[in-house]
Amino acid sequence: RIISGLAKALVVVEAAEASGTLITVNCALEQGRDVIAVPGPITAPTSRGTNRLIQGGATMLADPAQLPELLGLQPAVPRALHELPCTLSDLEARVCSALGTEPLSVDELALATGVPVGSLLGVLLSLELGGLATRQVTGYIRRAWGGHG
Repeated sequence: RIISGLAKALVVVEAAEASGTLITVNCALEQGRDVIAVPGPITAPTSRGTNRLIQGGATMLADPAQLPELLGLQPAVPRALHELPCTLSDLEARVCSALGTEPLSVDELALATGVPVGSLLGVLLSLELGGLATRQVTGYIRRAWGGHG
């Protein structure tokens, strides 16, 4: 009850059919909270609960980029490259400029920017946390502002 009571919505990533997560889901529903579920492979036991939640009417989260919208939040990302926050370091701005709507691997991004992979990983984390870069399930990175669906 405490976990579901502290949240605006409950996002369920994995849940077996008889998991404790489903108890939390029931508490969230009793408290009027939204339940959002991430679909999983139909053959995975840890996806049976989430897939049943979706089947039962929970909102499906198919792409992490949907989450701010589902929670009623306005994403704080610029609409165009020229609207990037002026608080970016030179290195962050260089990496942002190299990001496009087509996903790149970390190695491709390192080659494009001349930034060593070790340094690039820290910059990418900062950009992701700031809502400027999106890491896809494949590990590839793309910009998180303007021009992509």
